[in-house]
Amino acid sequence: DLGAVERITGNGRLELQSVFGDILIRLPANIGYEINGSSIFGSTTTPEGTRVHGRYYRSANYDTAGSRLYINVSQVFGDVEIVR
Repeated sequence: DLGAVERITGNGRLELQSVFGDILIRLPANIGYEINGSSIFGSTTTPEGTRVHGRYYRSANYDTAGSRLYINVSQVFGDVEIVR
């Protein structure tokens, strides 16, 4: 749960690796994020409802955000959901 984070100094990085299970990431609205999602049997879903698989996705506020977070997801069985 990163929902209470107000600012990330520089560019933050979050590495997520999972074999079994689902992951829920809570992000505040002011943080821009870029995600690279890779999953075998599952999916990564952004707050906008976009499913990311093996490609990069940037939030709409990424270029203008004062704080940015890079999220790298490697998932085998399970889903990753990002919410604001």
